[in-house]
Amino acid sequence: MLNEILIRRKNSVYLEPGDSELSIGLLGTILKNLEAYGYTLAPDTIDVVKTLSKESAAAFYTEVTAVVQKLTGADKTYEPMYPNFPRQVMEASDAELYFNAIMHYLGRLFGLRIMPEYEKEPRAPLFEETKPVVLRLASQDDIHELFSNLMASRTSISKTDQEDMAWYVGEHKGNLKLPFEMPNKEVMAFMASLISLDSLAIYLKTPTDLLRVAVAMSGGDVSLATKTKFRSFKQAERRFFLSQLNDIKRPVPDMARHRTMWIRLGERLHPGDHKKRYPNAWKAFGRMRDGKTIETPRSLVERALLDLNVPAALDVLRKSPGELARRLDQLLRADTSKPQPVVAAFAEGIDKVSTPVVLQVMAHFANRPGAEDIRAVFPKGSVAKMKVLPANKLPLKAGVGPMIADICRGSLVKRFGELDPLGKVYLDPALAHYVVPFSQRSASKALRTLSRGSLLPLEGDMDVIRFFTWWKDVQGETESWTRTVDVDLSVVFYDGNWNYMEHVSWTNLRSEGLSVAHSGDITSAPNGACEFIDVPMSQMLRAGARYALPALLSYSGQKFSEFECFCGWMLRDKPQSGEIFEPKTVAQRSDLSAETKLMVPVIIDVEQKAVMWSDIALRNQRCFHNTVEANGGSLALMGQAMLSLRKPTLHDLFSCHVEGREAELVETPEEAETIFSPTEGVTPFDIDEIVANWIV
Repeated sequence: MLNEILIRRKNSVYLEPGDSELSIGLLGTILKNLEAYGYTLAPDTIDVVKTLSKESAAAFYTEVTAVVQKLTGADKTYEPMYPNFPRQVMEASDAELYFNAIMHYLGRLFGLRIMPEYEKEPRAPLFEETKPVVLRLASQDDIHELFSNLMASRTSISKTDQEDMAWYVGEHKGNLKLPFEMPNKEVMAFMASLISLDSLAIYLKTPTDLLRVAVAMSGGDVSLATKTKFRSFKQAERRFFLSQLNDIKRPVPDMARHRTMWIRLGERLHPGDHKKRYPNAWKAFGRMRDGKTIETPRSLVERALLDLNVPAALDVLRKSPGELARRLDQLLRADTSKPQPVVAAFAEGIDKVSTPVVLQVMAHFANRPGAEDIRAVFPKGSVAKMKVLPANKLPLKAGVGPMIADICRGSLVKRFGELDPLGKVYLDPALAHYVVPFSQRSASKALRTLSRGSLLPLEGDMDVIRFFTWWKDVQGETESWTRTVDVDLSVVFYDGNWNYMEHVSWTNLRSEGLSVAHSGDITSAPNGACEFIDVPMSQMLRAGARYALPALLSYSGQKFSEFECFCGWMLRDKPQSGEIFEPKTVAQRSDLSAETKLMVPVIIDVEQKAVMWSDIALRNQRCFHNTVEANGGSLALMGQAMLSLRKPTLHDLFSCHVEGREAELVETPEEAETIFSPTEGVTPFDIDEIVANWIV
């Protein structure tokens, strides 16, 4: 498990040195075999492998191979309907494609899995040259630093992060060192489900902190976006919650934010049984249940804004600078003629606003959408739901937006200036394409984890993006029953103005104008099934297409969380060379495990030769249909909204560090003491390090 985490997160392995001398031949075999999966070992790792016995080296190789096979998808067998894809599909007659599809669909009606029988033709060797991922040697300090960073994260973490932290706590529970602070309340609440409550008491400041802990211990959504069925708590746990709540001054206004959840929690804590020992807690629960209106700072602000009484709203919000920052645009729109008091109040309290919020406010006002624009909204929760809304924002007084952005940048430079100097720094301009990782709670488990909205350049000469998906039917624990699962992989194409051009899916296996081919629609997967689509970027450009949106639909109706499924893409140049699935050419692989039936993993912009990581799970099935052509307009709107996102980039973040920390910018990485780049130093994939050490 340790090396799986290290390879996935840090491209590193942990290995204790031995006292033997491994033969050069066996070492070369290990390196050659790993290269087939797109990996190799760093010199420091090789030096340790050389000291292993034959048996230890074999065990290390077996472990690492199993991990990289799983990460790339090479642990599965790929047998598409057309084994000589893509040429076979492009050359087949319409009648042949139609007959094969009809026979396959008819077979399903009679409980049969009818597949066309074709002889697999010899394929040329893989021509593509790929750059392997180098696995460096990790130390014990690296391991502890990784998990310390996760615990000290200033942003929410993903389900994968939680699983990794649970493993770490289980392995080191007797010698666990907690960070000085856990800034993110969701992280703190999750840790409460892993360790003793008493050890977390110092981190609990508000009733909502306590509520999150109770939710985490009950296996619920610590973002509090969805309902939780609270478990029964032990007597000692009930006393802990009531004692902590009893000692908080004026808890009722904060509890009122989640009144229903507190009422449900009270049914598990039984505060009436302890009303003499914890009278304040008992009274607070009584206020939750009495049905009377509870006036809170939030309700006062809402009432004031409803009356367009900005001074009254500011009187309340000055006491909560973070909430003022989140409502800044709303306050300015309430009275566009007098922005000065609002801007002054924001500037007065900005030093008490968290860095993630300041960064987001800076990016918003530096690129504030106009009234005719659309915007993408991601509601809080464990699933990456997206809503596309019209911006409908009133124009602000000239200069107000840039003024606020400057205030934010000045605050960030000031707070970063309190940290140690950075010395000589190389800051790669390409980081302007990568989004700061603010919220990872809904991020999918992937070969390379990125922040949603990041634009990943497709470097090199590879022209074809080969999308793939693999899934398996739902199988009972006793293997006595199975439930058929049908996943459809589709791609829809648009021009530069997001006008629909064409699609390739189970209803249309090829596009001759775009030279796009589908490997054949398979409707069941008792032992696993796969589908591929080849997208040649140069041909798209020649045909006038700019955007391509791949989509994955659970046609049979199960949520992706209910069965095993993943997707990804390879970069190829000679589509008929090598096997259809070549692990060393896999650029990304991502698990599909969201509670949804429709996923849009990426958006391709062939003009920029880049892929935007979208990782969107669409939950409102009523708005979507079983064919991609019926969803074309909705997908186009989603694509436009994603590409219109104006989120803070890593270049924004690191440039503020450079300005505040007496850094000297240099022109090449070789000259630098600190490197910020997509490929070396602090990279966009070092999310644990960024959220703990750079968003401070």
